Amino acid sequence: MLAYYTAVLAEGGLNAEYLFYGLAVLVGLVMGGIQALSRSTYAKLMPPTKDTASFFSYYDFTEKLAIVIGIFTFGRIEEVTGSMKNSVLSLIVFFAIGFFWLYSALYKEKQNRS
Repeated sequence: MLAYYTAVLAEGGLNAEYLFYGLAVLVGLVMGGIQALSRSTYAKLMPPTKDTASFFSYYDFTEKLAIVIGIFTFGRIEEVTGSMKNSVLSLIVFFAIGFFWLYSALYKEKQNRS
């Protein structure tokens, strides 16, 4: 939501340069922790196997694919609508889809244990 607010200020004509810098610092502070948590969560969801390299190769591939799709979507929506606000909203939709998939995977794992 902070990114959306910053985009609103930037489009409103206010100098939001320092807000973008602050937002970048906040994102940078949590990215390492998020990366570690996502890898450990992925490792917990893997079936028991000795070949974990193939699973993490798939994880890395999907991560790179998500980066390309996210950046392309952000740029394309901003180009078509002329508003960065709409691009930020599209990323919020991607995060919501990701949370739903994660929740459904955890729910299925819980069902399998029962």
